Amino acid sequence: MVRTLAVTTNIGCKNMCSYCPQTKFISAYMHRDNKVRQMSFDTFKRCADKMPPGSYMNFAGYSEPCLNPEYVKMIQYANQIGIKIQLLTTAIGMKEEDIEQLEEIPFVRFLVHLPEDQKQTSMVVNKEYIRVIRRLIKSSIRTEWKFHQTPFGNEDLHPLLKISFVEAGLYDAVVKTELKTRAGNIEIQGKSFVKKIKGKISGCGLLYVNQLVPNGDVFICCMDWQLKYCLGNLLELEFEQLFQGETYQNILKGFEDDSSEILCRYCELCELA
Repeated sequence: MVRTLAVTTNIGCKNMCSYCPQTKFISAYMHRDNKVRQMSFDTFKRCADKMPPGSYMNFAGYSEPCLNPEYVKMIQYANQIGIKIQLLTTAIGMKEEDIEQLEEIPFVRFLVHLPEDQKQTSMVVNKEYIRVIRRLIKSSIRTEWKFHQTPFGNEDLHPLLKISFVEAGLYDAVVKTELKTRAGNIEIQGKSFVKKIKGKISGCGLLYVNQLVPNGDVFICCMDWQLKYCLGNLLELEFEQLFQGETYQNILKGFEDDSSEILCRYCELCELA
């Protein structure tokens, strides 16, 4: 499977969704590095230059990627050196003028996570945000849309956004995605934590989607909100060396040994793999 590097451009997310373990992530990162809070373009470039040909990069990670003022420049550079790009965003931090530049990028995937009507996110749906969403609707970007639902399924699209999607004939195209506990990192009403998975396991596709944070550290996957599984620092190592170290090898051993307490044995995605 082709490797993907997911980029966390900022530490701390303005959205602070109730179903996102932001406080755990921020605390864990600050214990590791309390100086580098936002990824610089230089750090991004140095890391991107180490990616193998044909690899993928997700602008997503542990926080909203568009909150970094250089996110468009980063996307443009990744495209320039032949990296295949996905942008997974709430569009918070995105500006209307950004969209014209983003239309020139051949995104593999462009997904917008929209706010719902139960205020589980602090995303501000104001006139500026609505203009950005409407501009995206009219753009040439092949955009996917979604919002999250609890297991009870009571949520609907935010009413001020619903008007725009109904008018554009796109309301039925907005996908409703069930919330997950993020491998036991967050409580979701109506959903229980995964009991430890016994026997041999194979992990899931996230094993190949590793998380780059602003100081250059790379973590195993987007479920590692407490940053327990650092594969190494990409500013210091070559890309393939991340998967030759003790942390990665111990995870692979944990797939075979059910006495292991690796994160994967408590994760919904691994349970379904």
